[in-house]
Amino acid sequence: MQWEYQPAYDDSFQGYDQFHLQAIDRAGNISRPIAVILQYDQAPIPFFPTVKTFTLKTPDYQEPIANHQPIPADFKLHDVFIAQTHVFRPQDPYLQLVQNRWALIKLNLSSG
Repeated sequence: MQWEYQPAYDDSFQGYDQFHLQAIDRAGNISRPIAVILQYDQAPIPFFPTVKTFTLKTPDYQEPIANHQPIPADFKLHDVFIAQTHVFRPQDPYLQLVQNRWALIKLNLSSG
């Protein structure tokens, strides 16, 4: 079998790319993930990461109980982050959310 890498046609390939692939044989056996790193003027670099599978119970959301306290006058929202496997700001071009996976929203807030 032969593989050919074709970067996007929009000229976004800057000489470096990385991705993961898995092979499935005719019997349905799946290989462990193979990480591939591509660079100009160098052969691809294969890497075999360790794969660990674990299961977490779905967290149960509980609506916070309103305490009817006023918002402080010096309340400041400094930054917002979103995370699934990596932490990014919402405007980061590398942020991509995966469906059916919990996301964490991190807020940096302050008040005297």
